[in-house]
Amino acid sequence: MRYKIRRREDGRVAIFDENENQVSDWFDWIFYNGLIGGQSRYYIAIKDKKQAIFDKDGNRITEWFDEIKLDGLVRGESNLYVAEKDWKQAIFDVNGNRITEWCNLIFPYGLVKGQSPYYIAKKDRKWAIFDKDGKWAIFDKDGNIITKDWFSEISSDGLVKGQSNYYKAMKNGKWAIFDINGKIISPEWFDEIYPYGLVEGKSNYYIAKKNGKYAIFDINGKMVSPEWFNCVSYLLLQIRGFKLHKTFKHMKMIS
Repeated sequence: MRYKIRRREDGRVAIFDENENQVSDWFDWIFYNGLIGGQSRYYIAIKDKKQAIFDKDGNRITEWFDEIKLDGLVRGESNLYVAEKDWKQAIFDVNGNRITEWCNLIFPYGLVKGQSPYYIAKKDRKWAIFDKDGKWAIFDKDGNIITKDWFSEISSDGLVKGQSNYYKAMKNGKWAIFDINGKIISPEWFDEIYPYGLVEGKSNYYIAKKNGKYAIFDINGKMVSPEWFNCVSYLLLQIRGFKLHKTFKHMKMIS
């Protein structure tokens, strides 16, 4: 069954099926993602500046929130969604049960998008005082923190997206790589660490940047390039089982 949105003269919209039967109430707006786009049997409607999710039969399955993210349930990626109320966000299941605590911000990557059991949340313990003190941590689907510290930033590449058991995190302006148990596996904190290779699950190597130079490290934290270079191609790191000497030769050519 195909669906479309029709607009009245007063600007309000409703969903009609291919037989011209009206299957929703009239709302201020209805998002095209979900039922209209053929991604799921759900859609988000806006009424009086509030948002709620409805199923294809017009039944409202959530309370009215300040905002609901399209990722997850509506886009057909999982049975979960992120909703916002009073400037806080939490994850809910299709039955309306809140499965996480309220946080300042929740990334949809990972759990909500059906990529892994993990999600990234921001909880600013000094939110009322300093916005800049926001920290990031990775949670599992039961709400347990699996990182051993709160970081300035955590990349969703790797563990959260279900690509590998590794992730990179920032603290004091520097980056390091951690495993699923929260153990740091990079030998030090670098100016930048690129996800190509180890973090994205393509190989056991990664590129780190320090003082404007680049080098390749292995999963054990050993520097395997003979020196630091002006430039390193990341493309070979994305090939499983690539030969290191080829990468070194390439680096010599472009450094």
